[in-house]
Amino acid sequence: MASDGVGVWIDLICELPLHEQAKCMLIAAQTCLPVWQIWASHQGISDQSEVLIDYFNRWLSHQVTAEELDEVANAFFQALPADLQKESDPTGGYAGIALHNVAMIALDQCEDVHSEIFHTGVLYSAAAFCGVGHEAVWVKEERLTERELQFLRNWWEECCKRFPLLAEKYKKLMS
Repeated sequence: MASDGVGVWIDLICELPLHEQAKCMLIAAQTCLPVWQIWASHQGISDQSEVLIDYFNRWLSHQVTAEELDEVANAFFQALPADLQKESDPTGGYAGIALHNVAMIALDQCEDVHSEIFHTGVLYSAAAFCGVGHEAVWVKEERLTERELQFLRNWWEECCKRFPLLAEKYKKLMS
């Protein structure tokens, strides 16, 4: 299945300032938040997703420090599944990883794999939202389903609404 312009969209978003990239990551991650919350409940794990989102939003408005956001993100990380391939249903793990990636992007913790972390988070959000199983672990655009592509189109449109420069750059690139 064709992946539309997903890779190009992600590359363009990765040119934005980090806080804007993280906002785009949050758009994707929040969409699949219920998948994470159901997974955490079934695992008997205290769900800290709302705390992480709250701290991220407070970090954006300079109400908490990067260290405080990092501390909350690290606590959230401890709840993530260690190996998605060992999960009977990895969708909750996809959703949790996508949410954790918001803080990683915002705090610039990805170093030389920044684009890959962003890419993984967005595709994991699509997989979680669409209920895709283990095949999504390997983060390949060519395996995306039509439902995932629609999720990604909607996500891209929302990112473009928030950051109109993205649509302008994409249009210019495609002309």
